[in-house]
Amino acid sequence: MASATRTSAHLREGRSLSFPTAVLRGLLLSLIMGAAFLLFLALLLSRSEDPNRFLTPAAVTAPIVASLLGGWHAGKLHRRGGALCGISVGMAVAFLALLAALILRSGSLPLLALPLYLGILASATAGGALSGRKKHRHRRH
Repeated sequence: MASATRTSAHLREGRSLSFPTAVLRGLLLSLIMGAAFLLFLALLLSRSEDPNRFLTPAAVTAPIVASLLGGWHAGKLHRRGGALCGISVGMAVAFLALLAALILRSGSLPLLALPLYLGILASATAGGALSGRKKHRHRRH
């Protein structure tokens, strides 16, 4: 609990977390959100008459959305270099997805998996870039 309050104090004071800490927290958020998203989709698909036709889009969408959120979170925590934080989170998520696919498929991967990994990288990079602070937030009346 002390670590969470220390992090909150850092962010309130305008200081950023270190790059490795921000990336690891972004990766952790990506993994948690990806698992939660897959669990939610599994619940929805179990109620469907033909869940097999939605299975592939759901499995592709989950890591892409999760890496977007993780990249955005890492960029917010580090406060500078958001795209670099995002691409680092994306590389970690893509590496873990590749590792899981290699283990589950016994060492062979289809060539069609490459767009998924590129989508994860692009999504996380976009999330990190979107996390940047805007300079002109004042509204004009």
